[in-house]
Amino acid sequence: MMVLVAVTTITIAVATVYSSFDDAEAVNVSGSMRMQSYRLAFDVVTDSDELARHITEFEGSLFSPSMRSQLHWTVPTEIRKDYQDLTARWIEIKSLMLGEERQSYAHLVPEFVSRIDKFVFKIQQHSERKLLKMVVISVFGITCIVLLSLVIMRFVRVKVIQPLEAMAQASREVEANNFNVKLNESVENELGEVAATFNGMTNNLKNQYARLETAVKNKTEELYKANSSLQVLYESSQELTASRLSTEQFKNIIANLPR
Repeated sequence: MMVLVAVTTITIAVATVYSSFDDAEAVNVSGSMRMQSYRLAFDVVTDSDELARHITEFEGSLFSPSMRSQLHWTVPTEIRKDYQDLTARWIEIKSLMLGEERQSYAHLVPEFVSRIDKFVFKIQQHSERKLLKMVVISVFGITCIVLLSLVIMRFVRVKVIQPLEAMAQASREVEANNFNVKLNESVENELGEVAATFNGMTNNLKNQYARLETAVKNKTEELYKANSSLQVLYESSQELTASRLSTEQFKNIIANLPR
């Protein structure tokens, strides 16, 4: 999810910056078109031989890739319509300049340049809005990435780190012969399965340890009884080896015999 948000944010930012290059170039070209319009007026008034070449240069600017990019479907309809109107107006003016009434072109220059200025202003506004959207989307994307990072860190802490710490502590308890320790088996991942296995292991160890304690206790009692019997036999043999065995000594021997 975080990767998807990051990729989307970067893609939008790169696309916006890339399209802004065309906008900036279109603004520069439009600015040069204003000067070219006045130069064409000068050529018309002075009947310059450079008129045809300057017309070609003007059309090279008007129909340049950066200007034609304003016809893209992502560009607002208003800007696309203004560009279409601007090219249509140029066709009318061009036919006028190449006709017999070319001198009237000088009177049309202010109106034509005003169209260009309005077109440039709208491109600038559109570019500013795109950059603003890019900033908003970038901030939103960064915020989402930060929030997702916090959620992931919290998830890792609760679902991974804490269970591992609990397992380490439980292992130390088992080393100290405390087999009553239990791990949380409710974690729905591999660690939950490990916890269940660990609990089963400690339960088996607890039972085996209890059986060993019982066996040791029973064996200790048997050894104690055997030792007592040997002690009695030893004492009895000492009594029997006496030179004269009295009635009282014989009674003591009988009384000390194991039953």
